[in-house]
Amino acid sequence: MEKGIFFAMKSKSQDNSFRADPIFSDYPSNRRDFADKLAEGILDSFHFPIKFVQDRGKRLYDFLNTSWVGMYLVSSKFRDVLLENNVTGWCSYDIELYDKKGEPVLGYYGFAVNGRVGETTFSEDTLIERRIVPTGPLCSFYIGKFFDINLWDGSEIFLSPNSREIYCTKRVADLLTETKCTHLYFEDITEIQVAKFLVS
Repeated sequence: MEKGIFFAMKSKSQDNSFRADPIFSDYPSNRRDFADKLAEGILDSFHFPIKFVQDRGKRLYDFLNTSWVGMYLVSSKFRDVLLENNVTGWCSYDIELYDKKGEPVLGYYGFAVNGRVGETTFSEDTLIERRIVPTGPLCSFYIGKFFDINLWDGSEIFLSPNSREIYCTKRVADLLTETKCTHLYFEDITEIQVAKFLVS
């Protein structure tokens, strides 16, 4: 797979960033299933708006983490950039977002990805060894994530069934970077390093 075509969309690690927790009172039976369906855009069984409450952090950005891996909230600005440029493979849903004092935080939406691709794979040909810390043992890492392009549905934002990472095209990465949407960055999927023990 060539470089510069597909990217992983990632949130930045900033300790002061606002993070929210979804309220599960209406969906008590299987919380992981609840979170996965929201993140994957399988929204038919939900009643909107979904309530979220501040979990930690204070500073608001355009791309917010929640307490569940793969579930994100986005600002009106982020949403508008995607809508105005006809980006495919995603949808938003209505939420009610509150801070720790119970005051509403306006201008945010739930972000769901309904674009799809086949399973992410790794190549033994890309294995390298390096130390995570200077005095630590050598560890094996794969360089690059790969998927069968024939199993990609053509959406500009998409998910793989064996990863919670969000993928996107270069156009999307450029749009969100050029419009200065905050608290996210993009990594070329051919350059992502993954520890072998996490895959094997």
